[in-house]
Amino acid sequence: MTADAYPAPRLLAMAIAWLREKHPDALIIPEFSAANFGGAKIDVVAVTATQLVGVEIKGDGDSPTRLAIQGPAYSAVCTSMFLLPAPSLFLRCANKRPPGWSMLIAEGDSIRMGDRSGQYLPTSPYRLMEMMWAAEVRELARLLQADVMGCRGCDAIGRRIAETVPLESIRKRVLETLLLRNWRQFNKTVYRPDAA
Repeated sequence: MTADAYPAPRLLAMAIAWLREKHPDALIIPEFSAANFGGAKIDVVAVTATQLVGVEIKGDGDSPTRLAIQGPAYSAVCTSMFLLPAPSLFLRCANKRPPGWSMLIAEGDSIRMGDRSGQYLPTSPYRLMEMMWAAEVRELARLLQADVMGCRGCDAIGRRIAETVPLESIRKRVLETLLLRNWRQFNKTVYRPDAA
């Protein structure tokens, strides 16, 4: 690989290091599923007690076309999103950047902040509930003291929670759940704050 090549794996390693620097106490998760059944996978996220920060990567040879779909899906669960394109794709990605996302710039083996027009994204309570596993949804209903009488199945419970519990309370409990989840159960790679 040449020094000016930025394939997705190289950018992923850079994004993980950048997130660790910005959020030293976060749980870093590559290929984070932001929807039911493993759908809408964000390249890497940092989970803290108060926010979910995502980085979407477009390496050499990728296309920015999918950003039109990824934007609304990822913005519905993350409190902030960053786009990290290979330098060869920077202008094309900047032109297709979803609303509210900030740009990151790859230089050598480091990242610097580009356009910081990003903002706190309008999280969807229901989409947050979609990220939870069945047992977690039931536990969240208990912890949030949600009235889920008559709800059959986790989708119905999640919808009821999303419709009746304030977003701030849902986000707090979902983030706690993600931080405490047994990721090893499914051989999922995660980087804890004390990891090298």
